[in-house]
Amino acid sequence: MKYRGSERVFVIVVGLALVVLGSVPTQADKSQNQGTAQVPVLGSAQSDNSPVTGQNNSSPVPQQSDNTPAPQRNNSPGLKAYMQEAGPSHGHMSDDNPGRGAHDFGRGGELAGIAAAVPVTVFVFDAIHHHQLVNRVKDDGPQVPKAFDMNNLHITAFVADGWPIGIEYALPGTVPARCVITASGKKASFSLPATEGRRRIVLTKIPQGFSRRTDVADYWIHLNASPLPVSKSGWPGLRIYAVAAGPRAVGSVAIDQVIFAPTDKTVHTANGDIALFGFHSHSDFDSVKAEFQVVAPNKGRNLVSTEDTMKISPVSEGELVKNQRWRPQAPPVRPGDHMVRIVAWRGVDRGADWVSAFSADLVGIEK
Repeated sequence: MKYRGSERVFVIVVGLALVVLGSVPTQADKSQNQGTAQVPVLGSAQSDNSPVTGQNNSSPVPQQSDNTPAPQRNNSPGLKAYMQEAGPSHGHMSDDNPGRGAHDFGRGGELAGIAAAVPVTVFVFDAIHHHQLVNRVKDDGPQVPKAFDMNNLHITAFVADGWPIGIEYALPGTVPARCVITASGKKASFSLPATEGRRRIVLTKIPQGFSRRTDVADYWIHLNASPLPVSKSGWPGLRIYAVAAGPRAVGSVAIDQVIFAPTDKTVHTANGDIALFGFHSHSDFDSVKAEFQVVAPNKGRNLVSTEDTMKISPVSEGELVKNQRWRPQAPPVRPGDHMVRIVAWRGVDRGADWVSAFSADLVGIEK
């Protein structure tokens, strides 16, 4: 079959459209790409049993719903030993019909033109997608999925060479969790040892040469265990309390003492009841927001879904933010136990440091 001039243009346009659609990254692609080529662990962090550094002891410490002691600090040997080259983090194309050849298009020229345009098209699409992602993180801070499980959490946020990273978490059982960071075509990972269900902070550092500039990265924190171990509080598997990156966000973790109340009674949306929250900041942050998330048990896991967001004024170093009022409304807020996530970040021109901290206490909400 032969094509006339206008038909050849149509074939090329359709081919390019299919290429672009095929290169759109999906969450499944993202998880699959990051789950491959695991970096071997060369050592695990050991607790030095020292208190968490940089905490303001004059600030009140919130009650913890799981009755766990104050977190201990782990000093990880760093990420340099775990760093490796990674493949492209975006979607890929596959040949679903290997038997089809150029003759099916009538002329090899049309197929050759499409093939030549593929790298350029993918490059342009990736550049546009990356630019949009950078702007979104700059404007709205570290991104998490609308719904997620803490045993498989993705955070999209900035990273840079030499940055410290801190993760506060609790993990029952014996199987360690892992944090995998992907940026600029490179991948690094480190282990989060089991803590017997107690809260702990692991600190590590991004090695030089990982990211040539401050750039967007994917932080993937996950636990591969079946069945999931359950803490004394009933939380299944890994529970994350805070993730932070950047020298102004990590001493221990720059946002701590996240309080969410009341925990002794139910908040009723029909009555116009309010919930109170607060936190303490160890650093200056240009942008701060609170996200209110419902925690729903689902097949032995806790599915966390963001339902409401509230902007908060910038905070200063050492500031204790308290008695912030949140009045849930239904919809979009659904009945169930809720937590608050405090997200704070600095502008790119001021370092791009960031922190994401979850409350330990859950507040029950009903109609």
